[in-house]
Amino acid sequence: MIVWLTPLGEPPSPRAAHVATAVGTMVVIQGGIGPAGLSAEDLHVLDLKPQRPRWHRVMVQGPGPWYGHVMALVGQRFLLTIGGNDGKRPLADVWALDTAAKPYEWRKLEPEDTKFQNMCLIEFYTNSWKRKPHQVIISRNDVSESQFNLVLNIELQQIIDGD
Repeated sequence: MIVWLTPLGEPPSPRAAHVATAVGTMVVIQGGIGPAGLSAEDLHVLDLKPQRPRWHRVMVQGPGPWYGHVMALVGQRFLLTIGGNDGKRPLADVWALDTAAKPYEWRKLEPEDTKFQNMCLIEFYTNSWKRKPHQVIISRNDVSESQFNLVLNIELQQIIDGD
């Protein structure tokens, strides 16, 4: 049976080429192209948990207007946004939002940002019942498979062991 919801609150403006990612009982929507051009640095959450679903606009400084990007929830905690276009050029940026930290803050990830990578690996490992994944899909952006496997096979165990 299909049930149509009429959430309270103000929904995001009409848009295309945005991202929508499930986070528990919520759906996070970010970016896209609206009728007036690029959407602003907006982040909207549709909370489906209460008796009556509700839209929330989350005020957060972000990566700027984006469309055509992808977003994924990593370890039930981190929203990673990758690639897309800002209306002037294609982007290869990677941004992260820690959904457990308040206030929310987008953080641009750099290849040498190993502290955040370690946090993601620990979170992923913990939430996958301490099993090493059989498959991982990731945008490597010129990082070789051998370098990636080195992180997965060696550094993950060291991180877990606290070395």
